[in-house]
Amino acid sequence: IVDIYFKSQNEKYATLKSSSTDNDQEIDHDPADKLIKTPGGFRMLLNNQEIIFASKEDKAKMWLREESLNFSVADKSKIILDKDKINLKTGKANGVIDDNKTEFSFGSKRLKISKDGINIS
Repeated sequence: IVDIYFKSQNEKYATLKSSSTDNDQEIDHDPADKLIKTPGGFRMLLNNQEIIFASKEDKAKMWLREESLNFSVADKSKIILDKDKINLKTGKANGVIDDNKTEFSFGSKRLKISKDGINIS
């Protein structure tokens, strides 16, 4: 089975929606998106907003967007890089780095470095 999607009903914008030998397989993404799946469950999704790489069951995931790059592992550890700052998070630990400060925390403990100096609390 081959499904072809005609955006704006114009063959110039024809997109292969899916290709399968399994009649029961459902398409769960926008037909204009490009989705590649491996037999092991890894995925790569490309569209006009982002590129996503994901491991089996989304245990590890990476998003590439216009002005940001996000990493997530087991929904516990995250790194978010954008044009203004870097955010880090894992368990009880957090970190933020931007033009004004570098700040790290773990539970109730905090370290902040800024133009005003170093603050440990």
